[in-house]
Amino acid sequence: MLVNEGRQARIDQCLASDTPTAGYLDYLLDQRVLGLKRLGALQKLESGGYLQEFEAFNRTSNAPLWYVHFHYKHATPGFADFVKAHVKRADQRHLGLRWQQAQGPNAAPIWRGDLGLELARKHFEALFS
Repeated sequence: MLVNEGRQARIDQCLASDTPTAGYLDYLLDQRVLGLKRLGALQKLESGGYLQEFEAFNRTSNAPLWYVHFHYKHATPGFADFVKAHVKRADQRHLGLRWQQAQGPNAAPIWRGDLGLELARKHFEALFS
């Protein structure tokens, strides 16, 4: 019983976080609380480079919780060629560096939880192609 209560407490903490991390994402995916889906094809960014976006959604409500962005230099990358990958909050999905700079020095920071190659391969590589 305590094990189940502890598991649920950890799940609740991860789901409620304003600062999602790769560790939270990994745990919630392993617990089958979240699912993943690829959102469209690689997108060319105005600022240069390319973006592949994934949605991490709550399996109970199907509502998006977080978005995961993989940034690439080229239009035809291999999966592991990303220059950075991060987890973003749903409310900050479309906010980027240009938005942040336009807000001035007192702008609220955009959360980007770094995602490394090991966890990226574990959860996203099969969805990439």
